[in-house]
Amino acid sequence: AIFLLIGLVPAMIYAWNVGTSSLKRWWQLNSFIPAMFFIHGVVFSSFSAFMLGFHVHEKAIMTAIVPLTLLATTSCYSARLFIRTSYFGIFALLPLLFRTEELLLKVALYVTWLSGAICTLQSVLPKTKGNEKLLTLFDYIAFFILACLLLFME
Repeated sequence: AIFLLIGLVPAMIYAWNVGTSSLKRWWQLNSFIPAMFFIHGVVFSSFSAFMLGFHVHEKAIMTAIVPLTLLATTSCYSARLFIRTSYFGIFALLPLLFRTEELLLKVALYVTWLSGAICTLQSVLPKTKGNEKLLTLFDYIAFFILACLLLFME
C-alpha cells in the first residue's frame, strides 16, 4: 500500500496543479481539456495500482485496459500503448480457457479481436506529419514471441 501511494504521488501533484486557479489562463491558451486530463489520470492510477498494488489474478490488468480504450483514438502514441497493453493483457487471460476443445475458439477470438482493433485504430487515428506507423518492429517481434509461447503452452 505504501508503494502504491508513492506511485500515485506524481498524478496527485499534477492534479493539484491543474486544479489551481493560476493555471486557468494556461488552459485557455493551450486549449486544455480537463476531461482528457481526468482520463489520463485514471489510466495512470490504474497502471500504478496494477504494478504496485496487490493483485491475485491476471484479470487485474483489465482495470488499466478499459480506461485506456478512451484514449486510444487521441494519438498514435496512445493507440500504440493501448494495443501493446491489450495484446499482452488479453494473452495473459487465455490460460483461463484451458480445455482442449476451447483452443480454436480462444485463438480465433484473440486474433480476430487483435486484427479488428489494429485495423479500426489505423483508420480512425488522425494523420501525423511523419506518417508514424501504429505497429513497430517491437510489436511484430512480440507477436512472434506470443505465437511461439501459445504453441508451447498448448
